Amino acid sequence: MTLDTTPHSYATWYIKPLGDRWLHTEAVAAKVAAVAPLLGLREFEQNLAVGIAWLHDLGYAFPDVHPWHPLAGALYLRENWNASIAGYVAWHSTAEHEGPMLGYGAELMEFERPHNLIQTVVDWADMTTGPRGEAFTLQERLAEIGNRHGKDSTQYNGMVASFDRLNTGRKIIRRLVTA
Repeated sequence: MTLDTTPHSYATWYIKPLGDRWLHTEAVAAKVAAVAPLLGLREFEQNLAVGIAWLHDLGYAFPDVHPWHPLAGALYLRENWNASIAGYVAWHSTAEHEGPMLGYGAELMEFERPHNLIQTVVDWADMTTGPRGEAFTLQERLAEIGNRHGKDSTQYNGMVASFDRLNTGRKIIRRLVTA
């Protein structure tokens, strides 16, 4: 018997029991899988992007590893599975602003920050997908986060601070998909 250690199997094992988090993760991965072939990425980069999409919220399954899910997932991956993708999980979406707001800036800096189209497409898919897998625009997702967490929350303020970068990423994805 061989153990299936694909990102999808990890997500199924650890995130599926989390209910709505699974619906979100499944939709993010599907969105990345749908657009990755249109972005000019090589096949292994497309597979990496889809794999990271499956794992981006893995940290919600490991609150005992760290209280903040990007670092919980990154720490788990670095120690137990694949250190090379830990940076993608640590730095996904609004982590660049939320981490320092929460006092985790130094811990976040322990992970290499990816600046590439793979991170861009995962962030775009994550921030245009609602908590139950709904398709949102960035503006709709910002409003949803504000309604769910409050406008004084780290989640909301992290997205506000990240909005221009996320919107630039959205434009890049749109341009590449329609080219």
